[in-house]
Amino acid sequence: MILIFLVLLLALLPLVLTTSFPHLVVVSIYSGLAHLLAFGWAIMIIIILLRRRRIREWREARKLRKQARAQQKKSPSN
Repeated sequence: MILIFLVLLLALLPLVLTTSFPHLVVVSIYSGLAHLLAFGWAIMIIIILLRRRRIREWREARKLRKQARAQQKKSPSN
């Protein structure tokens, strides 16, 4: 959402500003933030991948617990 807003703002700035100097200042500010945007995007992707891995491990552990319970119910109690 914020990225869409920034792109739209950057696209509208040349129409609003008549001289090139303020436009260059704004473009240089956004280009200075580009590495932060890329870094944030990479962190978001890593977080999603780690979350998926944790969910997959949790599902495997739950499956093993269910199998262990089923084995206990099948085996006769002494």
